[in-house]
Amino acid sequence: GFDRFAGEVVPKYPMIQAMEWIPRISRTDRAAVVKKMQHYFPGCRIRVPDGHGAMRREPDRAYYYPVTYVDPLRGNEKAVGYDLASSPERLAAISRSIRSNRIVATAPIRLVQEQARQSGLLLMLGGRTPNHETIVALTVLRAGDFVRSLHIPADRLHVRLVDVASGQTLFSDFGPGPALRPDLFAYDFTFGLRRYRLQTAPTEAFLDEHKSW
Repeated sequence: GFDRFAGEVVPKYPMIQAMEWIPRISRTDRAAVVKKMQHYFPGCRIRVPDGHGAMRREPDRAYYYPVTYVDPLRGNEKAVGYDLASSPERLAAISRSIRSNRIVATAPIRLVQEQARQSGLLLMLGGRTPNHETIVALTVLRAGDFVRSLHIPADRLHVRLVDVASGQTLFSDFGPGPALRPDLFAYDFTFGLRRYRLQTAPTEAFLDEHKSW
């Protein structure tokens, strides 16, 4: 099942923060699903952020997309029970994935389990089970860890990763200075049906070593 698949994939790719399983459940099924979740996660409930760094019980709504499984659990405990339907960005990506039957990336977001200041993004693949139940398989990426996994030499190149549609910077080690440089190289690519711009420029240390160029 999904737990076995996630257990094999996560250790191989350190840029993955977690893999999660999210079913779509109705208001009438909520109590039964929560009871089943509490068998594995005592005290768990369907929750949303309260705006102050804590989680509170999700009010009643027509349906929910709660995280019912996460691998690894350690460091991601806060995500268990989180209702993705409460976030417009997450719900939009879920709906687009189900409609297109393709992997969809969210706009840059702050992960509910994020303790530092990294931006994150979610890769979602929606589908239906043989019983016609809607489910979402989700991969959590922290932008900084993802860029560092590319093994770009930090002593040679500055790197900036930008989400083109929103204009948000997911990662940058350029530091203060003008956003545009004459030596800036930019490459656009599509990932999860979103367009990103990877910008690089040589570091000062690299330029000092190659003044003859």
